[in-house]
Amino acid sequence: MAVTIDVPPQVEANLRRAAAEAGESLAGYLQQIAEREANAKPVAVPSLAQMLAGRIGIIDSAANTDGKPSRLSEDKSAFSSYLERRHREGSL
Repeated sequence: MAVTIDVPPQVEANLRRAAAEAGESLAGYLQQIAEREANAKPVAVPSLAQMLAGRIGIIDSAANTDGKPSRLSEDKSAFSSYLERRHREGSL
């Protein structure tokens, strides 16, 4: 299969330089990249809620030194639910 793409001159120069450093022609270098990417396993990307879930408690415990529940402790469940709902809706 033949594919033609237009790239800015600086991108082409960078690709040619990388191909030369790898001892490949530009076409061979690009073919290797395309094959590697086509055969790569998808990477699971965590949602914002998942990324923040473990951090909220850390932030909360670091900020709460007087032993009293903080506003963050009271709201983290609601915040997590809010983030999950927004993620399901496609808003995050």
